[in-house]
Amino acid sequence: MLLPGYNDNIRLNDEVYHVQTETRGTKEAPYIVTLVFTEGKILYRRKTEWLGAVDSPEALKQFKELLNEQHSDIIKQLKNDTLERADAEEQKRIEMDEKKLIARFLDEWASE
Repeated sequence: MLLPGYNDNIRLNDEVYHVQTETRGTKEAPYIVTLVFTEGKILYRRKTEWLGAVDSPEALKQFKELLNEQHSDIIKQLKNDTLERADAEEQKRIEMDEKKLIARFLDEWASE
């Protein structure tokens, strides 16, 4: 992880949404992922690729700004009810992608 991410709980109409934004990848190929959960289900995912490496203080500053902007934008869309939620099929695909990522991480961690 290049930078610490953000986690916020947003209460809207008696529902609590968890918005999680984090950095993934490496310094050479980083990206940002924001997930929105409610009741244990993923409602939305945004993945933003960073073109190039985060290999200088200026690049790191710009990457952090993008991380902040993405997290804030998703919260704003959620509050304004303009967030395009994933349908059931997309939710399953996102959940499978996330499970594969976790399994790969655990395999790499166990082999160290």
